[in-house]
Amino acid sequence: MDSAPAVDLNAVKEYALENADLMQDATANLADVAKQYYDLVQEALEANSDADPYEQLWADNQDEISALVLQARDLWLEASTYYELDEGIVAGVPSLAHYDVWIDAGPPGSEDPEKALEWTLELPDGRVYESPGSFFHNLLEPTLWGTNPEFTGLKVDMDGDGTISVGEASPEANMLLGATQGLNDATIEMQGAIEAWEPTLEYALTALVTMIPTMNEYFGQRKESVFVTGTDSEQESFIAVSRLHDIKGILAGLSFTYDNISPLVSDSDDQLHEQIRTDAACALEKCHLRCRSRTFYSW
Repeated sequence: MDSAPAVDLNAVKEYALENADLMQDATANLADVAKQYYDLVQEALEANSDADPYEQLWADNQDEISALVLQARDLWLEASTYYELDEGIVAGVPSLAHYDVWIDAGPPGSEDPEKALEWTLELPDGRVYESPGSFFHNLLEPTLWGTNPEFTGLKVDMDGDGTISVGEASPEANMLLGATQGLNDATIEMQGAIEAWEPTLEYALTALVTMIPTMNEYFGQRKESVFVTGTDSEQESFIAVSRLHDIKGILAGLSFTYDNISPLVSDSDDQLHEQIRTDAACALEKCHLRCRSRTFYSW
């Protein structure tokens, strides 16, 4: 009897760990930048408790504030990019899927109690948020790009063109620090879970079967975003980066996973194998071209 074709599942785990490690480098640096920003706001409050610290900082330290906010945004994008490369695996593997809901995809409990993850975020000033949704898109993106007034310190003309457009704001310092520290903690926990994960062929196939159809809904969400509707969009998230960015990252991870189990397909149907690889490469290239042409809506 012929033996089954060899598949390299350890390579899938190593791929997931490498991206998680790079993500955590970014989340740690993001938390450090948030702490610097928080300290400046606290210093402004201590110097004049009657004044708005965000207005005072923007008036006195505009260059420094702008630099910190832009650095934080770059680190948010870096962390998000490495996560998206892992999302197809993390969200598609039952023992890891919890982290996808917590870090990237879960809705707030106020919007969808059934799908929301029950967890608590406590801010440095003592405010507590129950089931607030995901770190990336319900907390940090609205904070860094000022799309949620509660998480915004001050709307500002970040690019100096004389107008304040979508995404031009300085963040509320307590939410920025609390959410970045929470994201870093969650990422470290996810690293440990991936390290403990024992990949099997069943898990790899489950990730592919689960995540490929899931991406269909992302195209509908993109149609409602600023990348399509412009300033008419009312979305708080996916204004910093397009849903296509998510699809590109997920496809990259799923393609890597498929490549490492593809002998199971090519051994029995080489034509089907080549069709899968061609379709995946075509989808990745289309996403790459669109993402490259318009990643950020506003700086």
